[in-house]
Amino acid sequence: MPSGLITSLLIKLTIDYWYFTLIAIVIKLFLIRYTISDSMLKASLILITGTIAFYCTSCLAGIIFSGIGFYYTPFVMFLFAVPTEIVFVGILFRTSPKRLWPGLLIGDGIFFFLLFLQMV
Repeated sequence: MPSGLITSLLIKLTIDYWYFTLIAIVIKLFLIRYTISDSMLKASLILITGTIAFYCTSCLAGIIFSGIGFYYTPFVMFLFAVPTEIVFVGILFRTSPKRLWPGLLIGDGIFFFLLFLQMV
């Protein structure tokens, strides 16, 4: 399997199914707003920086671990991207990782589920 296949598939699915991406981002914003922050501005900043960190890490993991197998690579991408996002957002916004786990894990899980469900 070519080394960037899953990463290019993630980018293609994100663009082609933009409405699933939008649904996942709105759900993630509300989860962040009600579990992490009382401020909509801080929740929006956490969403933007966390989503960028999550997306970049999952793309890198897709390139690095592309030899694992077509159906296993999205799970490896998810397993590397979620902790990286939580650590990055926790350090950047000085927020406890215990408060970040539920909102970010559920939001990112919905994002990956909706996108990679289109592969099947």
